[in-house]
Amino acid sequence: MACCVITADVKGSRDFEDRAALQESLKAAMARVNEEFAPHLVVPFSITIGDEWQGVLRSPAESYDVAQAFARALEGVSVVFGIGEGEIATPIAERSAEMDGEAFHRSREALEKTKTDGKSIAFCTVDAEADKLVNALCAALELVSRHWTDKQRKAVALFRKYGHQRKVSELLGVTESHVSQTLSAAGAHEFLRCEDDLRSYLRTRNLIDFT
Repeated sequence: MACCVITADVKGSRDFEDRAALQESLKAAMARVNEEFAPHLVVPFSITIGDEWQGVLRSPAESYDVAQAFARALEGVSVVFGIGEGEIATPIAERSAEMDGEAFHRSREALEKTKTDGKSIAFCTVDAEADKLVNALCAALELVSRHWTDKQRKAVALFRKYGHQRKVSELLGVTESHVSQTLSAAGAHEFLRCEDDLRSYLRTRNLIDFT
């Protein structure tokens, strides 16, 4: 059986003064993501060890959105994601920690890549050449968003959610012209188009035949 495995970890978790509060935040984030993406999950996300957690998806199609959902739920916490694709060698279990296979090995390899490259997300799939392009695109998206101001970040998030500048202006209590200028300065339209292109590519992974 071929699946997609996402392994995530908190960077610098040992530096957190209140580790118990961090664990509760992780559990709350997992509960939210497990509910939101339930139709796409083979095995729900759960903590594997320490501040690391993992889940199994039916395919990489929703993997980027899952990672972004965790990032939003854990705002203020630096998280890295390793996304692997491939066969699973063991029976499906209630927790991914009880399973094994190449999808898990690739997820772990991708997670290590984030730590060596200093990025927050990396893919390691059955197509190594495509991975280079996907990881380069993810790195570019991260570089752009890293330079956003809080105001730009909030405006982009609302525009991503609602798709209309008027709705964003109403929620932020500013003019549409102000929203337009903020989104333009952030490069929001180009950024969101690149995200959509990435999603479109990942959804083609549903068509891959692993046999």
